[in-house]
Amino acid sequence: MQMKSTLLGFYAETELDAAKDQLFGDSAKLNLDDRPRNVKRSNRGDDRVRLVVDDLLDLCAYLDEKGCFPSLPTYVARCLDRVPLIKIEDMELFCLAKKTDELEKRLSADVERLASNLDRVRSHIDSQCSDVISAVEGRITSVLQSTVQSISATQQPVSAGVQPVTAAQSWSEASDDLVTDAMPQSGASTEWTVAVNKKKKKSSAAAPPPPPAAAAAPQRRHILRGKSNASSGVKGVPRQLYAFVSRLASDTTEEALTSWLADIGILDAVCKKIVPKDGRVFRSAAFRVSCESRYADLFYDEANWPEGAELRDWVFKNANVRAS
Repeated sequence: MQMKSTLLGFYAETELDAAKDQLFGDSAKLNLDDRPRNVKRSNRGDDRVRLVVDDLLDLCAYLDEKGCFPSLPTYVARCLDRVPLIKIEDMELFCLAKKTDELEKRLSADVERLASNLDRVRSHIDSQCSDVISAVEGRITSVLQSTVQSISATQQPVSAGVQPVTAAQSWSEASDDLVTDAMPQSGASTEWTVAVNKKKKKSSAAAPPPPPAAAAAPQRRHILRGKSNASSGVKGVPRQLYAFVSRLASDTTEEALTSWLADIGILDAVCKKIVPKDGRVFRSAAFRVSCESRYADLFYDEANWPEGAELRDWVFKNANVRAS
């Protein structure tokens, strides 16, 4: 076993092939009938070297059994520089050191190859990422430009004499800003008076030029609400309060909410449950609630509504409906 390790660790493959051919050629001259056959090893790698060494050791064992070593030529070292200066018992350590050196060389070559492949992969990833980032930036820029253009196209200047009523404005504020007549009396003027809101809306657009000093702003009329209960042929139509009530329990019904309002003193209230559009489902219920304006104090009292419920004025999209 020690001889095999020495041969595998010290000699090169070509040297072992030459030694095998030489020993089999010299033993063939002895005319031995049962001499082992010289098998030509065609495979490559460590397995082939081991097989060649096994062939050499098998032939040496056969010749030793036959006592044929004295008949063979005397073999000497061709190059004395290759003769190791170590003891035979240290030969295994020498072979191990040689194998370790070969492994280090192979490992170094593999590391260099992996580093080269890694650099190539990294450069490819960097180029791909830069292309993707450029594409995303271009897409974002185009979307922002199209959005700004669409916003600019849809903006319209506000008339200098009329202030728009936005959805955030309450019903009470909107009713004060609009002056309406339900039915004009005979002989009365049918013209409408445009009310100007004192609260000027902030706008990012440039402010319109001030009107000439000679043009006087229209005077705001005072609205009176009758309170007489005299029985006559003329009757008034009380104004209605409209509110959006939300965050009620999902199982709340119109009848239950109407009964709740009646218990606190708001009679003849109309409650309409709002059905979500597009099949959407909410965890709470919402209603449109209306009642006469004489119940305003009770209607806008937080203590008269369930805890957690929210109430805000109902905003109509149609100005004619809001003014009626």
